[in-house]
Amino acid sequence: MKGLTDRQRQVLNFIAQFTDDNVSPPTVREISEHFGISLRAVQDHIAALQKKGFITQSQKRSRSIRVLKDQRNRVPVPVPQRIPFLDSAVVKENGELTESTDSIYLACPFVKPDVSYFAVMVSDVSMNGECLRRGDLAVFKRSDYAIDGQICAFALDSRVIIRRPYREPNRICLKADNADVQPIFCQEMKVLGILAGVVREF
Repeated sequence: MKGLTDRQRQVLNFIAQFTDDNVSPPTVREISEHFGISLRAVQDHIAALQKKGFITQSQKRSRSIRVLKDQRNRVPVPVPQRIPFLDSAVVKENGELTESTDSIYLACPFVKPDVSYFAVMVSDVSMNGECLRRGDLAVFKRSDYAIDGQICAFALDSRVIIRRPYREPNRICLKADNADVQPIFCQEMKVLGILAGVVREF
């Protein structure tokens, strides 16, 4: 940390963390006891931190140290991303999704910034298996291309279905994970998105 000695950095970080944990800042004696150093040494560190502009302190009252420049390495708090929720998933004639006004909010690591997503409620048992169950909220990354075997959302007959695509010589097979559900065969497919995550209530 430029401009601070290792001990000054430690004292500054302790003051900042103590203030977070206890609402009020530590006294000179509490700093002294924490580091096992003399009151005079603490006062010298505080004076140096004040001179360098990292803290301020009032000499007329106790617990008056205020951190002006918090130098702790903090992990940034992920910003939740709005994910459109397609409750009754309907597809327009041009293949675009009809989105409801409902949304869910997810943040990293569940979703990535600068990536577009949508969510669909799994309403049947066609994809019951290791990944999806009826009642799950499936989160899809928007995409117009899918690799064989990926769980994807497709536009089919003005609705959204969830299947795994498999390309055959003269057709495409959209296969369910539930062995009791017959596959759907088509000549072309409109991919809407690739499964990115699942929100499940237990």
